[in-house]
Amino acid sequence: MGINNITLTRELMAALYPDSLVLPTDGETVAKTPGDYRFLGKNLRKICFVVHCPDAVFLPENQLEFLSKILAACHCNMADIALLNAAVNALDFALLKKQLNPEMLFLCGVPPHALPMPETPEPFAIKNFQGISVLVLPSLITLGQDTEGVNQLKKKLWICLRKMFDL
Repeated sequence: MGINNITLTRELMAALYPDSLVLPTDGETVAKTPGDYRFLGKNLRKICFVVHCPDAVFLPENQLEFLSKILAACHCNMADIALLNAAVNALDFALLKKQLNPEMLFLCGVPPHALPMPETPEPFAIKNFQGISVLVLPSLITLGQDTEGVNQLKKKLWICLRKMFDL
């Protein structure tokens, strides 16, 4: 697929340009509920990835590709998850739980204070918090590198993913 052949859905366009491009058509209204999170994906499997990327709405293309590879290894795709950027959303655990109802929560490169939780889990340690499996990871840009140190982190990630997804 070339760059001139990319097709964007109405939902993706609305998520990328909520205030400037998407205008209501006749009889259609755009409702914004204060406090609702804008996220990428459809959250079909109640898996939430929270990243911290101040330079993008969600994630830069290379990190999004890496995330897609992780999801494919777990027999998932972007429709199965909700991707939130903590750099553009002030996060609240109670609101996140209410709106997205995640069963799994991945915190990728998110500073501990970005999602206030009573107890911040250690990296690569799966913790059950209020019925949600929480996993703290380094940023996707770090995990996407190909060095010996990062390969060790990827091995730890794979062990966690196998446990969480019963692979």
